[in-house]
Amino acid sequence: MEFEVSNGHLFHKDKEGIVDAEIFFVEPRGEEVFKLLSVKLAPELQNRRIEQQMFAALMAYLRKDFWTLVNKLQHVPFVAGGREPEQGFDTGTLIQYVYNRSYGVNFPLITKEQEGATIPIEASQARPGDLLFWGSHGNAYGAGIYLGGGKYLVADPQDNEVLVKPLQSQWLPDFAGTLRNT
Repeated sequence: MEFEVSNGHLFHKDKEGIVDAEIFFVEPRGEEVFKLLSVKLAPELQNRRIEQQMFAALMAYLRKDFWTLVNKLQHVPFVAGGREPEQGFDTGTLIQYVYNRSYGVNFPLITKEQEGATIPIEASQARPGDLLFWGSHGNAYGAGIYLGGGKYLVADPQDNEVLVKPLQSQWLPDFAGTLRNT
């Protein structure tokens, strides 16, 4: 099923060109996070599980700017408690900023809470956009956003900026977390 998106409105049209499934939402911008306003389905679609397809299309739409955002944030200064690119970021605020804008969620700020907000997976199963964690479950001391190809995005206090770094064999993540259904 093909969906179109325009100005906070995801919709599908039937063969006659009539909208038969739609979602109204507020896109994440600035401090504002994604908000779902309403979902409407034509009666003939009510029991066809179309909602799952609609939400998958919506999430794909929200993530469309993920790579642009990753590129934009590189070399932003490391600043403890910074919450915007103009201020700088620490690890928790960087992850929160990227997830709020790329996934349309109200993501937690603290690494331990970010871990709890994701579905735990093996680090080797991580896909781009998943979180990597260093430390034990419930007590992670480091995190980054996996980008694929053995690289991750992190606000690095040692390099004093947001960087894309390669995973290194002497310092591999202990586990990962995802928002997708694995």
